Amino acid sequence: MSSEFDIISQYFTFSTVGENGLGVGDDAAIFEAIPGTSNEQAPALHAPRIVAACDTLLSGVHFPADASGGDVAHRSLAVNLSDFAAMGAQPQWLLLSLCLPDNNQQWLQQFSACLSALCADFDLRLIGGDTTRGPLAVTFTVLGALPAFAGVTGYLARSGASAGEDLWLSGSLGAAAAWLALHSGQLPAGTNLSIDSAALSELRQHFYSPTPRLALGQGLLGTASSAIDISDGLLADASHLAKSSCVSLQINGDSLPCHAVLTEYASSNAVRAWMLAGGDDYELLFTAPAEARERVQQVAHQAQVPVSRIGCVVADSSANRVELRGDGWHWPERTGYRHF
Repeated sequence: MSSEFDIISQYFTFSTVGENGLGVGDDAAIFEAIPGTSNEQAPALHAPRIVAACDTLLSGVHFPADASGGDVAHRSLAVNLSDFAAMGAQPQWLLLSLCLPDNNQQWLQQFSACLSALCADFDLRLIGGDTTRGPLAVTFTVLGALPAFAGVTGYLARSGASAGEDLWLSGSLGAAAAWLALHSGQLPAGTNLSIDSAALSELRQHFYSPTPRLALGQGLLGTASSAIDISDGLLADASHLAKSSCVSLQINGDSLPCHAVLTEYASSNAVRAWMLAGGDDYELLFTAPAEARERVQQVAHQAQVPVSRIGCVVADSSANRVELRGDGWHWPERTGYRHF
């Protein structure tokens, strides 16, 4: 069966956004707000570039059916803002489309209160949207711009990695996938985790309230050569980056940062599978030249986000593969989330 990416490639790549933009196939689109003109009567116009990202989250697919309105609002918006982080962009405006099964006042109050607080935290403006009746679904469209830093132009994309560069990862892996498995009672056979209520709450926080790495993404402009956010799983999204950049990646499993709650079980097959393919981490995977290591650490320190150097980029344009190294590290049967 075709994957969601096959469907996009086959049916929805008929539009272009011009040489100064970025269209279908990355974490967000970048396009000029107005077309530039150049003739004797009208000099060339400066066209600011707009960044746009859209995500739809469905009950029972992207979050459990028993999720509160506040949890759904936080997760749905954070997922979208993570796309902006991967581009090094600044979100500014927000469109919301809600499909609701009923008029649940308590749920809507929770959703609205959380969304209002998040808009204040991220300096976002809700400017419109749509509401209809049906199975619960939330669609956010976020619009913004590329920040203007002195001496820095451009944006981050999946397509800029080069052989010889370092491969970096922000934050840690596995927490969200672990919570979902525990919550749903779908632990792999033979897995025995002893996690107290406080630790379980921390894992839950990572699932419903991931932190978009906006400051890190913006700080990496001019330093990182490519980036992608980890939504479908480390291996799956690393493969997207490798394919877009026409390179291959080597990942050292022993360098992967496991969430602190799971450290005791980090050598178990279940935890390693969550780290590699569980998804919902919403961390940044990015590449940068080896000579930029100190600068990467400085940016991460300023953004107050831990980063780990987990591998390297190698020249292998024909394969665009991801090689996993390290004793006891193996590709899991499921390498990432697929809708189809």
